[in-house]
Amino acid sequence: MRLESARFPPPALPLSELRPPVHCVDYGGRGTPLVLLHGLGGSHLNWLPSAPLLAAHGRVLALDLVGFGRTPPAGRSVGVEGQRQMLHRYLTEVVREPAVLVGNSFGGLIALAQAAEAPRTVAGLVLVSPAQRPAPQTRLHPTQLLRLALHTLPGLGEFLLWWDGRRGGARKLFLDVLTLGCADVRRVPAEVVEQNVALIAERMARMPVGHAASYLQATRSLLLALLRRRRFEAWVRGVQAPTLLVHGREDRLVPLAFSEALAAQRPDWEFAPLEDVGHVPQMEQAEAFTQLVGGWLPRALPRPGRVTPRSPSLG
Repeated sequence: MRLESARFPPPALPLSELRPPVHCVDYGGRGTPLVLLHGLGGSHLNWLPSAPLLAAHGRVLALDLVGFGRTPPAGRSVGVEGQRQMLHRYLTEVVREPAVLVGNSFGGLIALAQAAEAPRTVAGLVLVSPAQRPAPQTRLHPTQLLRLALHTLPGLGEFLLWWDGRRGGARKLFLDVLTLGCADVRRVPAEVVEQNVALIAERMARMPVGHAASYLQATRSLLLALLRRRRFEAWVRGVQAPTLLVHGREDRLVPLAFSEALAAQRPDWEFAPLEDVGHVPQMEQAEAFTQLVGGWLPRALPRPGRVTPRSPSLG
């Protein structure tokens, strides 16, 4: 189901040029490729409010990560490294030129890892409330702590998500997460909500019991990746591309203090806290988010398509 509206028209036909397939939606635009990576439990539709606006600044490609949206697992890992390997193949075999990676939450961690592990594939990096290691002397929101605790327990996490889906359906599943991710959920356009709900319902119909498996497996992989402090710090040090770090001040999923500490480690990165916005600014405040990214891109890439590496600095 795709709603037709003047504000959120259906995107161009999906691209599935890799085998096993990767679902990618081309939102148009010209110039430097902007590859959008969503967070846990999301899909390309998480970028729907901002992707058409970003197309004024480059060619916008929104991926469904492995096991999410319309990209099947097809025997592939849905964990951090498995997603990075898929992204690397997509960049080298489909895009075939350095791209600006724009990653939100889980997608931000994958983008960070790719920029460090394969710097020649990345022209720029936009990290949007990225999943990351906790800052010293900070705590997660109690609701987030409870969710993580329940979802990390094998068997219990699967049962709870299955039961939530059966009891409340796709709409409740999506709105529960969206409400937690936004400072004010009413800012997300109704058309965007409906398209996300329809895609979740499609997945639930196709996989009545296992629709949540990818989410839980990816969550557990994410937590394990963040426990490996040296590896994460090596990724942070290894980024050579110009980087914009965006974070909502009202984020209840990844506290702002986490990104403040990250920005202190890399003072060469541009850090942009956003007022009165939560974990998904690209959905909640699409115009402000797009203006921020659109203003940064010419500074980061003065010549479209050319990589301008920066020397890592840890202060």
